[in-house]
Amino acid sequence: MEAAEQIKVDSSAKCRSCGSGKLSVQYGKYGYYFKCADCNANGNTPIKISCGQDGHKERIRKDGVKFFRECEQCKTSSLYFVNPAWLNLTNGGGLGFCLNPPS
Repeated sequence: MEAAEQIKVDSSAKCRSCGSGKLSVQYGKYGYYFKCADCNANGNTPIKISCGQDGHKERIRKDGVKFFRECEQCKTSSLYFVNPAWLNLTNGGGLGFCLNPPS
């Protein structure tokens, strides 16, 4: 069984423009964001994460198609999102896996 099949998908990550869950994580001028495959031309959805502790600032770390949320102060790292390996936004995109939605 492939690792992606063992992942429990959290569908809470949605496009802020159209509400679709067909998202992928991309990197741009202001950092990581979600790109929607359904309304590709209508913008993007920012990724806002927090470990819940005042004064702590989590960051996103990429490892291949996997994205981790990390808090240096708490010394935590957890898998947050997995982009589909076959991602191709111009042909309808794919569905990613959001494991730890922002608090």
